[in-house]
Amino acid sequence: MIDLDNKHYRQNPFSVPEGYLEGLTQGVMAALPEQEHKTVGLRRYWKEWTTVAAACVAGVVVCTLMLSNNSHKSGELTAEAAMIYEEQYEQDFVEYANINAGDVYDYLSGEY
Repeated sequence: MIDLDNKHYRQNPFSVPEGYLEGLTQGVMAALPEQEHKTVGLRRYWKEWTTVAAACVAGVVVCTLMLSNNSHKSGELTAEAAMIYEEQYEQDFVEYANINAGDVYDYLSGEY
């Protein structure tokens, strides 16, 4: 394990030459090629942005109308479908298990 309290580990072995950082920014900027600044206005993409915005608004309106019109109907249909499914499940189980009323009576009376 390294002893970090040792004085040799506390000293920074790296150094920067004197005056290096003072001229660094100017040297980097001088090495870059001159470029023309090109500005692109939003008017160039105005048609695309308005099309996207209109499509988003139309999507929100359609979804809102669909959900508001079907919200009360879907609850009734869901409850009705659940009841039909439950009845069908019970019928399928009784047919699969081959149970009749006599078997149920015998089981409940303890004679099974």
